[in-house]
Amino acid sequence: MKKKMVISCLLVIGVAVGIAWVSSGGYILAQVETEITIAPQTLVLSSNSTAWVTVHTDLPYGSVASASVTLDGIPIAWSKADARGYFVAKFQMAAVKGIAAPPSVELTLAGTLKDGQTFSGTDAVPVLP
Repeated sequence: MKKKMVISCLLVIGVAVGIAWVSSGGYILAQVETEITIAPQTLVLSSNSTAWVTVHTDLPYGSVASASVTLDGIPIAWSKADARGYFVAKFQMAAVKGIAAPPSVELTLAGTLKDGQTFSGTDAVPVLP
């Protein structure tokens, strides 16, 4: 009798946990940290030589919902895969210069993966007048 009661209680607890798990979408999403490298390596505010700021990541290109990607709130202009298949994002240089000031700027790339997880990565870039 006692054994049946314990099994019944465990069954009820298991069902309650299962319902809570399904109600939350079935899984817990975690923030993914990514390594990023920004090019050019130095922003020169007075220069008109480069139209794009390029951000290289270590995320597989096919895993990123590219329309969700921003660089400190600046929307992505376009994206591509590099030679290794990693996600590369392009941003308008004028928009990035608009948020940069000497001596340096810390830029954070953020977005969502196709599985619903969010990601971010930060890089510091020197800024010259």
